[in-house]
Amino acid sequence: MQHRIRRAKSERRAVLCSVLGEFPVQIIDVNARGAKVKLGQAMVDEAEEHVLAMAGETYPVDVVWVEAGEAGLRFQKSLAPDMVARMR
Repeated sequence: MQHRIRRAKSERRAVLCSVLGEFPVQIIDVNARGAKVKLGQAMVDEAEEHVLAMAGETYPVDVVWVEAGEAGLRFQKSLAPDMVARMR
């Protein structure tokens, strides 16, 4: 059984980048392993490579799921606590 890490609520804005373009998103919640984002007009293909960009930093992510205008992202490398704090 995989241990779940509690997610912190967030209202930060970010940009989800892929070969389809760059799309503004809103981070709903985040932890060291991933984030849930509100997509707005973002076009997401789970098979494509994605990067989450925010405040001059970039975070390679895998899109795990997409449903009802939201997406679950998994960071390809777990984030340090200070990085997670910057996303809140």
